[in-house]
Amino acid sequence: MRFLKEGLWALALNLALATPVLGQESKLVSSKPPVAAVQTNRNANLEGNYNVLENYLVRFSREFLDDMSKESKSVGKNLRKYGDEFKNDYLFIHQSCLDLAKKSLYGEVREEDYLHATKEICKKQKKYSSSVDYSDKDVIAAEKEWVKERTEFFKKLLEAEGRFNSGEEIIRKVYSKKGYEEYVKKQNGKARELYGEIRESLSYLASIFGGEREVDCVRDNVGSLYQKSIEKLYGE
Repeated sequence: MRFLKEGLWALALNLALATPVLGQESKLVSSKPPVAAVQTNRNANLEGNYNVLENYLVRFSREFLDDMSKESKSVGKNLRKYGDEFKNDYLFIHQSCLDLAKKSLYGEVREEDYLHATKEICKKQKKYSSSVDYSDKDVIAAEKEWVKERTEFFKKLLEAEGRFNSGEEIIRKVYSKKGYEEYVKKQNGKARELYGEIRESLSYLASIFGGEREVDCVRDNVGSLYQKSIEKLYGE
């Protein structure tokens, strides 16, 4: 009987000692935000970044085309002839990549999605260069690879945590200078592959009457402007 009483006292003591600890654990668990709240905050952050990046792309596209028009005859000609229509169709390229990035964060982006976006881009660009065969399978394939690279860039920017006033702020938050330099190097590599295929698709007459030189001019200046963006964002 004495052993039984001692056993019961030991059990009661253990339960008494354990109670505060269990209570503390309960508080720790209950202090965690609900999964739904975390998801809501993530979505709000993503939407905020998306809106900031949309505004950034409008500025980026216009500045980019203005700079390109100083070096490229075809870009300058299209700006004078088509004005805002040409600017909006160029913006469409980057907007399509931003939209794919957003879609990928809410669900799945398939190869068909990339292909559809690429074909829509090529369809719009065809208007501004009749000598380029934008239906060529190699041009479409190279354009799709460029789109994928740009989409991954925007995906990282959309996931940035915090509140931002400009796209430049988001880029500096996500990428160190070295990291952004590596991105530009990869993006320019995809652009060179694309312009190589565009060059190959030129009609015979276009190629012998300066078409190849113009494609090379656009390719080199696109790469140069992306390279200069490093200094704009991070300084020397």
